[in-house]
Amino acid sequence: MKKTRKLRIVSVILLALVFLGVTLDLLISGSDDNASGRVAVCFIPEDRMFPQMDFRQLFSSEDIASYFVVGDEVSYEDMKEILKEQLSRHDSAVLVCEGEYSANGLKLSREESGITDLILISPNLDIQTDLGEIGTTVPSCRVGIFSTSRHTSDVIYERLSGEDTSFTRGTRSDSNAPELFISADARRYYARTDNWKDSSVAPSLLLNSPIMQTYLSNYCRNYVLEKDGISRAPLGIWAIKLLSTVILLVAFFLYAATLPKHKKIVVAEEEDSDSLENAPVPSASPSLGAPATMAHSAAAGVGASSPEASLREEADPDLPRKEGPRKELPRNRKGELRGRSITQRYRSACAHLLALQLFLGLFFAVASCFLVVKKSPFHKTVLLVWMCLSLLSSAFYLLGFLRHMRDRKVRKNRSMWPLHLVFTILLAADIFLLQLLWKGNGFLKLNLLLLVAILLSVMVMAAIVMLQLTDEYYGRSQGNDLAVLDSVKFSAIRFVPMVIVFFFSVIIGREIYAVRVIILLLSLIGASYLRRVVKKGALGDLFSVILYACLYWMMF
Repeated sequence: MKKTRKLRIVSVILLALVFLGVTLDLLISGSDDNASGRVAVCFIPEDRMFPQMDFRQLFSSEDIASYFVVGDEVSYEDMKEILKEQLSRHDSAVLVCEGEYSANGLKLSREESGITDLILISPNLDIQTDLGEIGTTVPSCRVGIFSTSRHTSDVIYERLSGEDTSFTRGTRSDSNAPELFISADARRYYARTDNWKDSSVAPSLLLNSPIMQTYLSNYCRNYVLEKDGISRAPLGIWAIKLLSTVILLVAFFLYAATLPKHKKIVVAEEEDSDSLENAPVPSASPSLGAPATMAHSAAAGVGASSPEASLREEADPDLPRKEGPRKELPRNRKGELRGRSITQRYRSACAHLLALQLFLGLFFAVASCFLVVKKSPFHKTVLLVWMCLSLLSSAFYLLGFLRHMRDRKVRKNRSMWPLHLVFTILLAADIFLLQLLWKGNGFLKLNLLLLVAILLSVMVMAAIVMLQLTDEYYGRSQGNDLAVLDSVKFSAIRFVPMVIVFFFSVIIGREIYAVRVIILLLSLIGASYLRRVVKKGALGDLFSVILYACLYWMMF
């Protein structure tokens, strides 16, 4: 017991260190005094897996304030208004445009004198796009391009610098480093990597690449701020992220190893019909001279001599023994119980529910595949709605069986519950902070999607509470493997739509969507495992439900 307590305390200390370290890192990166007087205004499409916190810390390390606009269909007028608003607060601006926003970025850099640098990341222009007067002197600001080896990026750099990228080789620090092109006046900069097979995956990989983040940080230091040296900011960012994540995993699994197995549930009322559904009715034996009424009474009654009672006592001697005879159950002329028992009805309901879940899952899979074809990022939202509907429909389908559990008594282990409470709170806080560190605060943006996510999370919480009750009663306490929440069959059915969408995305060449589905699938599996581990601890029923609902909300 003392060894277990020590291991739990060590795990809690590790979680506290992660919480302290990540909190300080986030606070320090947001507390720059902006002595340079510059602001980086970034426009990123919604369908990119944009590491907002990486870029925020990157600019903060160079003492540049940052402002991000992550969304689709931001018009040129909106971009201009946002830029003017930021220029009213700062001396100059570094305009960062990714993908489709590059054309408007080139246009804005010609019109706004406050832009000192234009950074284009994976520029994507239509064939009909008119570059106008773009050349070696237009725009007058410095221009940095970070992209894979694509025709659009090559053409833009050649127009801006007057140099060739097809027959002229750039410089590389090593074989794995990007190829650099720098114009003679050092006002045009182009860092390109080898092209990926799927052009839709390349922009997201480029944004999340620590190598390209390092080159972007070096560009800000050497050209924007005109300082010497090499920036170590991306290295520090990735070291903190990886180290914090590893320590969190070590602390979690160390704590999980100390938790006991599930305790059996003690049911107060034992005269339910399922306890006798498999008990044969012995007939009167002539050799023993036992009358038929005595045999019938022996089959229907309760006592220490009952075969089932003996088995239950051997399995768990702590089970309370109810004094007195059982309530007489209705039987037919052959002495068999009339109708189906509650366990039989529950087993039949689970079989029908499995078929219903499969049908609903295929429907949501088709809807999500349609959104993938339309290149809509809301395919992930549809899959998350499916998870909520799957749990909620299962809970309400089995709602009628909850009334049989009103007299149950649950025996719980409440030892070291304060330590388990601290562990659960720190675990949830660390996951939230690491979500910020890896992804950014996109899931905190107040919009309709956030309200939908909160509503669905509440519904998921209610569904899990109901399913946990039925699983514990009809699964563990009754000796049957009839779980719905954690069973392999139902878990597989819930993940079928995601598997379908994954393979469909790969087949039609939408690898970026397939990557998102895999990340979502792994996140849901991890959240389910976290819920199970937290549930094993003292008072874990409530904490596990809240934790899973919060993780579900953060997936949006």
